[in-house]
Amino acid sequence: MRALPVLAALAAVWLAPAAARGDGVDVIPRPALAQPLDGPPALVGQLTPIIVAPGDAASLAVARRLANLAMQSRGLRLVPRLAARAPAGRTAIVLERRGKSGGAEAYRLDIGGRRIAISATTRAGLLYGAVTLWQIMTAQAGHGGVALSALHVEDAPRFAWRGLLLDSARHFQTPEEIERLIDEMALHKLNVLEWHLTDDQAWRLEVPRYPRLTAIGAWRIPAFVGAPTLDPATGRPALYGGFYTRAQVGRIVAYAAARNVTIVPEIEMPGHAVAALLAYPKLSAGTPPPRSIQSDWGVFPYAFGIDEPVFDFLGVALNEVMDIFPSRFIAVGGDEVVAEAWTGAPKVQARMKALGLADAGAAHAWFIGRIGAILAARGRRLIGWDEILEGGGLPAGDAVASWRGAAPARTAVASGHDVVLAVSPTLYLDHRQSDLPGEPAGRGDVVSLADVYAFDPQLPPPTAPAPGPAVAPGKVLGLEGALWTEHISTFPHLQAMAFPRAAAVAELGWSPAAGHDWADFLARLPAEFARFETLGMAEDESALKVKADVEPALAVRRRASQELRGCTDKVTLNLEGAAAASGARPVYLVDIMNPCWIWPGADLSGVSALSVGVDRLPFNFQIGAARDRIDLRPPATADGELEVHLDGCASPTAAVLPLAPAVARPGPAILTAPLAPQSGRHDLCFVFTAARIDPMWVLGFVQLEPSATAPGPA
Repeated sequence: MRALPVLAALAAVWLAPAAARGDGVDVIPRPALAQPLDGPPALVGQLTPIIVAPGDAASLAVARRLANLAMQSRGLRLVPRLAARAPAGRTAIVLERRGKSGGAEAYRLDIGGRRIAISATTRAGLLYGAVTLWQIMTAQAGHGGVALSALHVEDAPRFAWRGLLLDSARHFQTPEEIERLIDEMALHKLNVLEWHLTDDQAWRLEVPRYPRLTAIGAWRIPAFVGAPTLDPATGRPALYGGFYTRAQVGRIVAYAAARNVTIVPEIEMPGHAVAALLAYPKLSAGTPPPRSIQSDWGVFPYAFGIDEPVFDFLGVALNEVMDIFPSRFIAVGGDEVVAEAWTGAPKVQARMKALGLADAGAAHAWFIGRIGAILAARGRRLIGWDEILEGGGLPAGDAVASWRGAAPARTAVASGHDVVLAVSPTLYLDHRQSDLPGEPAGRGDVVSLADVYAFDPQLPPPTAPAPGPAVAPGKVLGLEGALWTEHISTFPHLQAMAFPRAAAVAELGWSPAAGHDWADFLARLPAEFARFETLGMAEDESALKVKADVEPALAVRRRASQELRGCTDKVTLNLEGAAAASGARPVYLVDIMNPCWIWPGADLSGVSALSVGVDRLPFNFQIGAARDRIDLRPPATADGELEVHLDGCASPTAAVLPLAPAVARPGPAILTAPLAPQSGRHDLCFVFTAARIDPMWVLGFVQLEPSATAPGPA
């Protein structure tokens, strides 16, 4: 058996003594300075007081938060108390608002003897000091009192924007689930939640002036194979969706603010707008979209128009957003606008001509300028994806979220724009965390915890000065991990995809660059996992599991689709199938542009047959002209076949499995076929024949069946 090198190194780090890990403080993100001191430990026990100055309501809220965490994680009752000074003769935790501490979120923590002091200028600093103290208190598992070694901490964040993006448009999370995510963010010192509230698939925010946005745009018929699921009450297709009322949003915003998390709402425009256009078709640039595509994923050839009724509508919607979200920034998307949505629309072309806009790029820049003016009128700043740089003329006060690498970010900074790094694929947390077969659904490429931690948010300077007159440079505000939810259908799934990779994002955003150390980060993870488990927030450990690289005995020679190799890697996704009666959903790794798999070097000695698991998934992907480039092998029968080829996908078939038995039943099916005797190792290629793309056949597993005379397991 052979373990992956990084995981073998991980095991060595976890087994190393704590003294070998620098300051030995098991805190994530790592503090800027943590200095162990000589002196007696501080003993925190039942009824230890948390002292807050009289009249300081903000600090009292922090004290109560610390007490709640201690009770949840250690069963330890701490007592917040308003008092001018700590009681004599017993250990006390003291929260102090004093002095200049190096920034709005900076704090100082001193532990020793009978005094534990957290000092900061602001409530945010006190909160983060309390979080660090809680982490130190829970570094070792157990309940009840705890002895804390003498320690001095001085800490402040590296970047002001340390965030996650939550996509609630593709899949809906309840208000309670969003608050739970905010709790997890705050305990990692993440302070910005970019809330993606609208997209092609849904409009999630209540706007009283436009009730159809939620009555129509918040609901869709899920993609299906065969016939849709019917609502037993109405007999009509069951709808999926939901939306957030103004009151719910107000509570979520206040909940986040109490934990120093700012919610930046994102209202997508001018593209990614199908849900809004289904609700109000007259706002469409051209022909309104059909309802049948609302459950597709991808880039749609539909957009808002550019006439005045569109801006009247968006003005009302954005003012509603600004009424309930106090954030300085408002995100407006601006990405992936298909030019043909405007160039193919006569009324848009006429409007462009009247405005003197030469092309779709100029129209896009003009559109973003109009939206920016609506926001600026109320003292807010526009932030959009890096496509808003195209076409020129972006006001200097607008900020850019760079997702297409470092080049757009460099351009933005050189042009005077502030930047948030949300770079794909490294910071897109909907990618698989490992290539193990148990990974949940997501994008097929692997973005491991190590990949995220290795990301460098220090933007390299451009190779040459930007042309034109000198411009005051912008700056990198920070970074965020993006939780896009096309393939993340439940909140437990979302938590698994987010953490612990979001912990790596937090450390990149908070800790000084000089202190970043992968081995040290790994050494702190066991305490991270243990403390969050006590809060019922268990983090996903799949990215850290050891993967065996060993040929199994013939009797158990089986490969899941995730253990096979794709014949190509064009658009590879880890897709969910329909839920079984148990509620479990199978997951299949497939290149949707070429559903074809290879088992390289399969040992066929003693094999007389093979069994395969197959399933059908809806092909609900908006991929434009690329759809025409999907090559389908012609079927020999009406329902098609799975062909098995030996040593090359173009070689003669070694087995053919008709799909008719699988068509006759919903969900996964198992097919078996004989295989002519072979010796030694051979590449097996599995490819479906089909007359049409939708539905898409996928392979779940392959199992080699031994002949009656084959030797048993060694």
